[in-house]
Amino acid sequence: MNFEEVRSRLGRSNMSFTLPAVPKRERLIGSLMNRDFPGVGWKERTYAASFLRIKTEPRPDQLVLDACQYRETLESLAEDELEARLKADSKPADKEQQLFLNRAESMADQGTWDYWVQMATWTSPQATALSLDRKPERVTLQIAVKFQKQSAFARSFIARHNLIHNAIISGTLLVTPTVAKSGTYPTLIAPKNFALWVKDRGLDVPGAIKGLVEDRSEPQAFKEIINLNWEDITLTLLRGDDLEASAGGLTRRVPLSKLNLISRRGTKKTNERFMLLIAWAQGGQVSAQTIKGIKDHAYKLRRSLQTYFGITTDPLLAVRGIYTPRFHLLDKRDAGDKRAKESAERKTVSFDEANLAHQGSLTTGPASTSGETTRSKADEYPIDESDLANDPAAEFLSNKRRD
Repeated sequence: MNFEEVRSRLGRSNMSFTLPAVPKRERLIGSLMNRDFPGVGWKERTYAASFLRIKTEPRPDQLVLDACQYRETLESLAEDELEARLKADSKPADKEQQLFLNRAESMADQGTWDYWVQMATWTSPQATALSLDRKPERVTLQIAVKFQKQSAFARSFIARHNLIHNAIISGTLLVTPTVAKSGTYPTLIAPKNFALWVKDRGLDVPGAIKGLVEDRSEPQAFKEIINLNWEDITLTLLRGDDLEASAGGLTRRVPLSKLNLISRRGTKKTNERFMLLIAWAQGGQVSAQTIKGIKDHAYKLRRSLQTYFGITTDPLLAVRGIYTPRFHLLDKRDAGDKRAKESAERKTVSFDEANLAHQGSLTTGPASTSGETTRSKADEYPIDESDLANDPAAEFLSNKRRD
């Protein structure tokens, strides 16, 4: 039993006596642990130490294992080495980020959404956790209450849950009819009803929840287009959590999560597959030399696109290790900034149809709902001709551009 555990247990006792002085070495180790792992308590470290010895289940969080191993390292150092470490100009770790509620294991990932969006109902604590991009099985209301004095996120969780509960009892958030009749709690909420409510309130929630109120016939609508080919499809990258898909006169906003373009670690970060789309949209060359793990990223992107659009053929063309999309791509994430710049330039430079420099390489191609001019097909297939010299596939690609 270490000093922290003794102090914790004696602190709950009614006995009154003076604790013995803490050895200097133990004080130094305690100070370093508080500085570098403030969000990991001694109880967690004790369990982690047991896990490292006998591999008990469940497995502790990785941060806890790191803290346990760090303490073992400190215990092997001499007292003067501990003092040197403590005096070093080292920024204290962020305790909020290290707390149980905010660790990587608590963040909702793709597996979380695959499971929970299929559920017929959610409880209010489950809906709260999911709306804050956390795993409901780990981040519960009881745990949030336990951490509310030391965690800003815990207080946000409780505030969000109170808001949801208030919406339920006021009738603005509809619950399932069977539960409403029984009047029992915990109240069950249909995921789509919850998504409609957060949309009406303008709450910031993960894209997977937003996608629940999108037109459920979206993928089927594209799948119902007769003889739909990849060359008929245009994907437009936008700011935010969506992109625009258009084909055969049909245009839809598609959450990035539906195409698996969001990082599996949760948050709202886009993943490497979205970076591929950006590279292609900006005319970059995508190959094993320019992007690490391209084969794996391309394979996952193929599956997502084929599933969404219902086209069994390959959406990506690979020639001599160079990957190009068969569909059209536009990057309008900074469309507002470009329009402002073009507006300023039109005030000083007049357009001359006879001047080829004013015409550029834009042609009429698949257009988005905004009606703006798009890239030509040649621009949508960025191939370095020098790399394809004397290559049998070069002629095929050239013909592809002229089609």
